[in-house]
Amino acid sequence: MTTKPPPATLPRIGIVVWLVLLGTCGLTRGVSEYSVTAIEPPPSVETAQPSAFTAGASHLAYTWMMSEWRRPLGLLAALISLLLIWGGVRVARRSPDGRWWASQALLAKLVLVTMEFGLQMRLAFAEKPKLYALAESVAAQGGESSSRLSPGQHFGLICASFALSFAIGVAIFSYVLWRVRQEVPANPGKQPRAA
Repeated sequence: MTTKPPPATLPRIGIVVWLVLLGTCGLTRGVSEYSVTAIEPPPSVETAQPSAFTAGASHLAYTWMMSEWRRPLGLLAALISLLLIWGGVRVARRSPDGRWWASQALLAKLVLVTMEFGLQMRLAFAEKPKLYALAESVAAQGGESSSRLSPGQHFGLICASFALSFAIGVAIFSYVLWRVRQEVPANPGKQPRAA
């Protein structure tokens, strides 16, 4: 005869897996963003002949890698991801403060995702003239899809890709936060006293 685990165990395992997985991925990304010191600039439009979207996205990626915000945000992402892993460990051990640690780490991650989105949009609007010039030079060379989209539409696609990435990040972290708040007891170590 097999015995079933208590009903609270299985959902909690799912939450722990989410927390540790998100923490590990964020830690890897944060350390890589912090530790990369130099990258090569993207190839010129004349030699690579990319589409206008690819040229603009690679220019923005290079500009982001050279910005002064990347390394501090990478370090902050690594620290918050360590907190996510710690929250997952605390939830797995059924610690009284596991819900608090996991919730605080997820809220910090939501703030970080919002801050990164704001900085990416600020960078995109600061580089808007350069992105328009790249799109026009690709169109002048007869690059891919040059006749269908204007430089403004290419810029809009780049901003939309940032917004989509932001929305996906917010959705994932909000969902995990909701699951933590729903399924992890606020203080599992304390039992109510019998009267």
